[in-house]
Amino acid sequence: ALGSVEIFLSRHCPLWYGYGSRLKFLERFAYVNTIVYPFTSIPLVVYCTLPAICLLTGKFMIPTISNFASLWFLSLFLSIFATGILEMRWSGVGIEEWWR
Repeated sequence: ALGSVEIFLSRHCPLWYGYGSRLKFLERFAYVNTIVYPFTSIPLVVYCTLPAICLLTGKFMIPTISNFASLWFLSLFLSIFATGILEMRWSGVGIEEWWR
């Protein structure tokens, strides 16, 4: 991961190295995963430490949800479910084929 960070900070970073004629856009885009990979650990560390901090401080990290907000969430979930069912019906795929 340290090598990817060093490549990101160097002048040979694929994001801006190929603006001349060295690398084409898709070639630069192919290296984005290699460069961004070490930075994905930051949200993971926050995700792992936030519940422990909330337990130690006694504060709940998720606010209370009102009935109105839960209705919005339920309607969103049902609309996504209905869209999936309709797409299956329109494509002619049965439950057995979908399950396989």
